[in-house]
Amino acid sequence: MIRVVLPAHLRKLARIDGEVKLDVEGPATQRAVLDALEAGYPCCGGRSATTSRTSADRF
Repeated sequence: MIRVVLPAHLRKLARIDGEVKLDVEGPATQRAVLDALEAGYPCCGGRSATTSRTSADRF
């Protein structure tokens, strides 16, 4: 289980308070955590086609 604290604007988009708890299969790499976050909260996604970065990568 991975715990993630999102910035305020992403918490508002995801309609959550506090932290997000994610189940990540395999090694807990940044990509695996972001994939799990995007799967559970699609509003936090939005990867750029050129950089494969999400809005969550910026924080």
